[in-house]
Amino acid sequence: MLAHGTTGNCSRLLEQRSISYVRAMRQILVILIACAAWSLPLQAADLPNETAAAIADRREAEERYKRLNADVQNLLETQELILKRQEALQQRLNSLADELHLSKEEAARNSAAGVSRDELRKFVEKLKEVDEKRESDKQLILKSIKDLAKLPVTTPSTEAKASPQIPADASDDTYEYIVKPRDRLHDIIAAYNTEFEKRGQGRITKDQVLKANPKLNPDKLLPGQKIRIPMPAKSK
Repeated sequence: MLAHGTTGNCSRLLEQRSISYVRAMRQILVILIACAAWSLPLQAADLPNETAAAIADRREAEERYKRLNADVQNLLETQELILKRQEALQQRLNSLADELHLSKEEAARNSAAGVSRDELRKFVEKLKEVDEKRESDKQLILKSIKDLAKLPVTTPSTEAKASPQIPADASDDTYEYIVKPRDRLHDIIAAYNTEFEKRGQGRITKDQVLKANPKLNPDKLLPGQKIRIPMPAKSK
């Protein structure tokens, strides 16, 4: 009876630890989602006055939020899988407890003795194995949360802006732009279009830039790389 009571207490303790742990993980996930949503840099009321570069920055921030949201969703799915595994382990532990109880009763009937030291040792080892598995799952979730926290959530206003390089006496049909760290192709095009509009010129498109740079990879710009920016057509 004493050993069976000890088994029941161990099972309840493991269950209470799992419930407390799951609640803590859910609170952390809710905080992460709230922080990600709060970090969006623009409000809908400001949209009519946005420049092309600001629109591009806002879109990138939205994409970043979507990626963060997807990572959180993956983390939730991982947590759900871990909870199912813990439930299976809990069921296995309960089954072991029942087996141990039956073994004790059989031993008591045969020799009027309690559970042997060897049986108790095996049960303790099984309990330790379950606890180690729970700790491993906990470390997996914490690592995922740490990786998630490393995602950049700073506002685009702190990032470097592309600055058009348009010489006053350009004689060629293209301008040369030297890529700077963290430059993006759509930002560069937007900056040039803003400058072109100030000069009363037309706009250029991404397709025109890619046509002028056949070997350019728009998703992998390198600092110091030179890009040819085509001269826009005159506004009518």
